[in-house]
Amino acid sequence: PVSPSASPVSPAAPVKCIKQCGFFGNSKFNGMCSVCFGKEKPAPKRRTCKERWRLTRLFTRIFVKFLSFKKPPQLNKNRCYKCNKKVGITGIECRCNYIFCSQHRYPHEHECPFDHKALQKKKLQNEVVEVKKSKMDKIGEM
Repeated sequence: PVSPSASPVSPAAPVKCIKQCGFFGNSKFNGMCSVCFGKEKPAPKRRTCKERWRLTRLFTRIFVKFLSFKKPPQLNKNRCYKCNKKVGITGIECRCNYIFCSQHRYPHEHECPFDHKALQKKKLQNEVVEVKKSKMDKIGEM
């Protein structure tokens, strides 16, 4: 026999989202549905001038240390510098003076510090002949 005073607790009646999107809200999400709650973000905290200055100095110091970092010299020239695979006489020496296997021979594969793009630009500037109008006139007369 079940007494009327010991009735099971009925769950709360579903409540619509307070943003009126059509879904049901939840007390966990302040009366909103999970989608609306996820979209509502708190305003970003503004930093004071002193904090921004301190962070700028910190990042500058870190960046300078990163730029001044040099790779240690390669001691074993019979192995790939990146994966330490034996290469023997088939090793490929990059312009950064390290030996690599066939998989790591490309600059983007081993984070090469050598600036290949600048070298090629300089090479092109030296090799390309500038065509001027006076030269074109002489060619047309022939």
